[in-house]
Amino acid sequence: MKRNLIIIGTFITIGMIAALVYGLQKLHPESAPAASTVKTPPTATVQRGSLVVTINAAGIASAAEDATLSLLSPGRVTQVKVMVGNTVKKGQLLMQQETTDLDLALKAAQANLTNAQASYDATQSNLQLALRTAQANLANSQANLEATRSSHQLAIKTAQANLAISQANLEAAKVKNAQNPNLLIIAKGQLDKANVVLQHAQSAYDKIAWKGGAGATSEAAALQQATIDHQIAQANYDLTAAAINNTALHAAHAILLKDQITLEQEQLNLDTAQRAAQSAVDSAKIALEQAQSNQDISLRAAQAAVDSTRIALEQAQSNLDKTRILAPFDGTIAAVNYNVGNSAGTGTAVEVVNLSSLQVNTNLSKMDAPKVKSGDLAKMTLDELPGKTYTATVISVGSVPVGATPGVIPRGVVNYPVVFRIGNTDGAIKPGMTAKLNVEVARRDHILLIPSGAVQILGASKFVMVLVNGQPIQTPISTGLSNDQFTEVTSGLKEGDAVVLNP
Repeated sequence: MKRNLIIIGTFITIGMIAALVYGLQKLHPESAPAASTVKTPPTATVQRGSLVVTINAAGIASAAEDATLSLLSPGRVTQVKVMVGNTVKKGQLLMQQETTDLDLALKAAQANLTNAQASYDATQSNLQLALRTAQANLANSQANLEATRSSHQLAIKTAQANLAISQANLEAAKVKNAQNPNLLIIAKGQLDKANVVLQHAQSAYDKIAWKGGAGATSEAAALQQATIDHQIAQANYDLTAAAINNTALHAAHAILLKDQITLEQEQLNLDTAQRAAQSAVDSAKIALEQAQSNQDISLRAAQAAVDSTRIALEQAQSNLDKTRILAPFDGTIAAVNYNVGNSAGTGTAVEVVNLSSLQVNTNLSKMDAPKVKSGDLAKMTLDELPGKTYTATVISVGSVPVGATPGVIPRGVVNYPVVFRIGNTDGAIKPGMTAKLNVEVARRDHILLIPSGAVQILGASKFVMVLVNGQPIQTPISTGLSNDQFTEVTSGLKEGDAVVLNP
């Protein structure tokens, strides 16, 4: 690629020669030629303007999207939907192979997947039912365990209460039995006292019994009362004497023993029933764990069958898809290599290009490439379309030299790949046309400009010859941008100065 920059050499200008001649004429006027023989050197006026620096590039126009499409397996072509030059949309059918056997395989795969899914659903339903049943059985057995504990604990508390009562009764019987001799003495004393009273009353009555109306006397009443009291004392004594034995004590002790046995039996019943209920709980837990394990294992197996049949369906669909060629993007048909009825191989069957998105691939030198960046605009002309100018945009600047080997320092000419997107506004540009591009990389406006040919270099200094009063004067200058026509002057000159042009 060529950049439009001026290459300036070091040389002695005509202005310098003219100045030298002028000096010699002053020193040796007799040797000076006649004024009519001195020619005025060509000059240019320093003026303000705009300066543009560009880089040139060239390349071949190509489609940014270009797809060569093939059938993935040999087979007879049954449909060709396009011709060369047709425009197509993404996903549009372009070519079709025979699909009878693959259609049947797809239907079989779909049926197998449906069956596998139904089997999975049935397995899942049955396992969930079994799991819920196991959970319910566990809950029932746990409830039964708690009920068993509650009922037997109530029976034990009742037995404990009865035992406490019988123990109290036994203690009372023991106390009462210990008091029986004293009660008999008391009863005997009361009986003796009543006997004495009765004897005295009888004696007093006997003394008046001979009298008429003795039955109505106080003695008769006292005798009657003494007789009753004696009978009561005798009965009390007889009852007390009869009660003095160990029957009540033995009865209380027997009841205590019975209540103790009842308590022990209830405790034994609780232990037995609790062990049985706990065993039922343990069995229900095992059944639940087994149901959960069965669900996991069986569902994994059923899911594996579903996954396997789904993969088989996807494979059948993929095999069917391989018999069709679809447009990968919106574009134009560039080639069709088979007709209906042809036995197609795996070579290129259809080529699709996107003519609305064209690009030019170019290479720029290592000096020019850093000055170009994505988004830069370029003016473009094509050999095949004379008189037309288009706009192109830089879309990428490579960071690796063309043909570079990783780890190896490039030698010789080093170029970097640069890609331009073409604005094909009228649709006239076709792939394969030769493009020439001019990229604007720098621009300055309203600056002092002189022809690049007026600049002279001596060592590290730059100068021009300024024509003052008809005489060329060497004037040092500083410069900025330059191209092959003009150079920016940043100091040393002013607008309107006349600079001598190099011959």
